[in-house]
Amino acid sequence: MARRVSPSQTLPYPISSVANGVSQQAPTLRLPNQVEEALNIRSTVLGGVGPRSGSTHRGKYALGSTTPANALGFKFDRGDDGKYAGIATQEGLRIFNLDTYEEAAVSYPNGSIAFFSSLADPKADLSFVSAGNYLFFANQKKTVAMDAASKTAAPVNEAFVFCKASSYDQRVTITLTNQVTSAVSTWIVDAPKTAGAIAVALNNTNTAAALGYTMVNNASQPFASQGVSASNQSWVMASGTGGAGAAGYTVQTYKNIIRVTRADGADFALDIIDASGVGSNIAGINKAVKQFSDLPAVFWPGSIIRVFSQANSSGLDYWVSYTQTDEAGKQQSGYWKEVPAPDTEIAFDPTTMPYGLVMNSRNVFTFDKVTWDKRKAGSAITLPPPSFVGSSITGLYFMRSRLGIAMSDGTVTSRSDDNPFNFWRQSSVQQLDTDPIDKINGTEEVVDIHGVCLVGQTPVLFSSTRQLALIAPQGATLSPNAADLKAVSSFQTPGGAAKPHAYGTTAFFATPGTFFSGVSQFSLNTDSNDPTGDSNPVTDHVPAYIPADVWQFESCTSENMLFAVAGADRNLLFAYQFLDTVDNGRVQSAWAKWAWDESCAILSLAIFNKLASMVIARPDGIFLEQMDLSADRLVGPFADDLVLDRQHVPAIDVDPLDNWTYIIPVCEIEQDDGPGWYVVTRDAFGKIDQIYQCSWRSKNLMKVNVNLTGKDYIVGRAPRCFLQLSEPVARPPGSSDSIYADVTMKKVGPVFGQSSGCIMRIAYKSRRHYGKLLQVGQSLRWDGLPEIEMFKSQPITPASGEYVYIFQSQPEDTAPKRYVSAGGKTTDVLISFENNGPRTFKVVGAVYILSVTPKYTGQ
Repeated sequence: MARRVSPSQTLPYPISSVANGVSQQAPTLRLPNQVEEALNIRSTVLGGVGPRSGSTHRGKYALGSTTPANALGFKFDRGDDGKYAGIATQEGLRIFNLDTYEEAAVSYPNGSIAFFSSLADPKADLSFVSAGNYLFFANQKKTVAMDAASKTAAPVNEAFVFCKASSYDQRVTITLTNQVTSAVSTWIVDAPKTAGAIAVALNNTNTAAALGYTMVNNASQPFASQGVSASNQSWVMASGTGGAGAAGYTVQTYKNIIRVTRADGADFALDIIDASGVGSNIAGINKAVKQFSDLPAVFWPGSIIRVFSQANSSGLDYWVSYTQTDEAGKQQSGYWKEVPAPDTEIAFDPTTMPYGLVMNSRNVFTFDKVTWDKRKAGSAITLPPPSFVGSSITGLYFMRSRLGIAMSDGTVTSRSDDNPFNFWRQSSVQQLDTDPIDKINGTEEVVDIHGVCLVGQTPVLFSSTRQLALIAPQGATLSPNAADLKAVSSFQTPGGAAKPHAYGTTAFFATPGTFFSGVSQFSLNTDSNDPTGDSNPVTDHVPAYIPADVWQFESCTSENMLFAVAGADRNLLFAYQFLDTVDNGRVQSAWAKWAWDESCAILSLAIFNKLASMVIARPDGIFLEQMDLSADRLVGPFADDLVLDRQHVPAIDVDPLDNWTYIIPVCEIEQDDGPGWYVVTRDAFGKIDQIYQCSWRSKNLMKVNVNLTGKDYIVGRAPRCFLQLSEPVARPPGSSDSIYADVTMKKVGPVFGQSSGCIMRIAYKSRRHYGKLLQVGQSLRWDGLPEIEMFKSQPITPASGEYVYIFQSQPEDTAPKRYVSAGGKTTDVLISFENNGPRTFKVVGAVYILSVTPKYTGQ
């Protein structure tokens, strides 16, 4: 029996929106509102799809001699003193004021320029963070070290006789033993007798003077010196082995303290036996005491004594010194002060720590080594140096007044008392909540942390296989006593030049592949004491879209936009426009390429509020350009009517022979890029008056066939803004799974929000040498060459097998104003839109008229 085919059916297939960006999925798997390609296109849910905003030229600066492609981009907000964008190269810092467009002056005292000249690749080797008045930079290739020259003095071999109290009729034995030669010196001294005693002799200061005299002279102190008149009223030496000086000792007395030292520095021991038998009255101090209460109220200034920790406490041994001056050097009544142990390194090597950029005045900065606070307590054993000593710094962050340093296996923060320069505990006696936080990875798996950023207010450390968060239990303050470094997720996040980028209460990070890079959005759930991290890939539908070389992330949270500076030459921005709703989640996830001229490299992208500032390198200099990202520039009564990059008002000269105008642009222009440059004049109401295409004369000269004298004009380059629609996939009514297998397109009706600057192209794959646009460089036009650079301004003449429709201005509407013939299989027809010169346009959607075969019947 012959197979019978049911008659075809014509039906409209409306696409109400094309605002969901590029998808590389098969057409049958895409959402209806996704597109094949979007170059220099911005999608908005309300306004439709059209060219991105153009950029305005703000300044041109000297290029420098280092390779700009290696530059690290950064930004710096100084509030009322200005907002700045900058780059770090091997020549140093270049900083640009985004309000006045001036390049700031940077000085490098103390040879600090060497910090940059030693870098192999600034964009990969540097981390930075803004903290208070400072912008800190860390060299990730350097190992942090202590400064050997900062070591405290070696311990002094000294001992002390502490005269705490005296009683009548007691005997005191003082013995000094040379630990090198074993020679012993001993003095036995008797206290005054009870009968006829005079209290002055038992005064602690007088006691120390009497005992000290005996040790020096091997004799009793004269009665008169003791303030008495008879032997029974004085301290009397019973026996002695000789003067201390002859044995190599030096004996000094200060109030009720006797200090004993040796000129040769040999070690020795002091032993004292008094009437109590335990040193209750006359005690010896050999560099240490068992507890703080054993120390005299007054002591030998500057001497350091170790205080042992108590067996029943969690404290540490610590060292104290008796001082009579405060921190400023002013004389004070004496007090005990905790100090570092002798022979201990107390300072970091500043050349291995982060350096600091600080503003001196508007547009004047200083970059130098930072004066980091020194250790003030403990030893390298009792209070070890911060864990980053001996490691390289892999990231910096600043939160809750703490400067954070990440290393390969953990993180350390500074103190929280508004001092980001102090990474040392205040005391060995007690750990305070304001002390630094020092945490090392506690998981069994080895981690190699390569980046860190704040997710909300929580530092999250990224390694190639794990993410760790520095957190405290619910209700607790983040402090050294409560903080913990917990593994919260196990996503693969290999490191790259682009560090994780904080966005609101989430963070974006790159997942580089061999040729292309993915992007994911990380979030952290801290609702319990067991926090977890989650990752939402936002490039699953464009897996081969963003090049593996991602140099920088930047965002505009008020416009729901993320940007990735990417490409081997850094001349592409990948723009991600998204929209989240409470009820339906993410309803827009739109990626697009934003391209500048081929010769440029975007060294730094800085967004403040809704103004994007780009520091761009071209062969003839460094340029500052700005772009307004406000959505009201795309829709509404003040929407842009032009899309021009590098907009400026150049110097001009009118040719008296033909009355044409010579234009001297701010940058060099290659001949093949000349057709993309335009002059636009405006009338008294700010509306477009005329548009003139420039005629290229040389790299530094163009000409236009109008006299611009007295006119309101601007000059700029019209980027190619290109939108290719997806292949329509017709589905039976009410079905989301099945599709019609045999579909023919008859007509298509574009729905415009604005059409004055739009060209519509209809082409056919069957008449082409290739089927669809796969990458920048390929075009829907065919001119005998395998590809046409999409960066170049192109003529609007149709190619072989292609139809071109130039639309006139028409009001915004929700239905097509006209239908265009587009006969052919839906799998063969290619439909695209692009700008006609510098005018902009908006495409809301399209209505296809399709012919389908509903089903087959029979056998």
